[in-house]
Amino acid sequence: MAGADQPSLRVLEHAQQTQPQDVDLSVQNLPDDQARQQLEAGTLDAVLHSTGPGKFTLTGGEEVPAKLRSLLDTSVEQVLTAELLSSAGIDPGQLPADTALSVTLLQGDAERNSMIQAMAFIFSFLFYMAALIFGMPIANSVIEEKQNRVVEILASTIRLRELLAGKIIGNVILALGQLLLFLGVGLLAAWLAPIEIPFLGVVFQVATWFVVFFLAGFLVLAGCWAALGALATRTEDLQQSSGPVVTVLIGILFIGLYAKGTVLVIASYVPIVSSVAMPIRLLTGQVPGSSRCSHCWWRSRSAGWCWCSRRGSTAAR
Repeated sequence: MAGADQPSLRVLEHAQQTQPQDVDLSVQNLPDDQARQQLEAGTLDAVLHSTGPGKFTLTGGEEVPAKLRSLLDTSVEQVLTAELLSSAGIDPGQLPADTALSVTLLQGDAERNSMIQAMAFIFSFLFYMAALIFGMPIANSVIEEKQNRVVEILASTIRLRELLAGKIIGNVILALGQLLLFLGVGLLAAWLAPIEIPFLGVVFQVATWFVVFFLAGFLVLAGCWAALGALATRTEDLQQSSGPVVTVLIGILFIGLYAKGTVLVIASYVPIVSSVAMPIRLLTGQVPGSSRCSHCWWRSRSAGWCWCSRRGSTAAR
């Protein structure tokens, strides 16, 4: 990259100081004719020269890289602005910066709210996915055994309640195993991440409670799927009768994603829905009967300390 005059060199030097990591910009001071010759020979990518007060022309060979053009466009604007302010006797450093506005929240902070939204999506999606993947096969297997009359043979050697309970328990174990696998891999990746993730200790604690609530909620939901399979005689009948259950699952997904305030509190006391709503409430630290720190959520009643107090924070209460 070459500059043909002093204004162009100032712009190029500013661009060289602010260039991103994926741009390697080297600057030369060459006369216009010599710069054009090297540009035609392919030894230069582009040439910048001034065409008047506040105007520049960027000349390239076959094309000008988009990243270079964007970088120089920003540098021209900043350099010209700084020169105009200096000519008016204004120090550019006194201008308001992009960080002049800061945001504070009465409850929690932006990082904590972002963490709650992310975990709410994860909890809701995991429950919704497990309920469909491992819930629907319970009803389908019951219908298939009824259609093939296999259940009549099994009924002579085992009680039907034990057969149905075995289907429910087996799918609950599979769903729980998949949940533990996903949570384990995700938490391990977050723990080993090269950057520090805030509130990671809170996520570990609430994820444990989510497993407990998930087990209770999915067990009830698996019983509903088994009942639907026992009531239906054909697979086509199951598609109609499973509509209310699927509607409830979609409602759980939306409650986990968007419910706040009173709606979230009410949902945390509703069976099945509480499997997602209560862990989200635990993340907010607003569950009655527990004294929580507003920063790290955790508090030990017996020891009288919270997690952030052990790190020297005075936010514990």
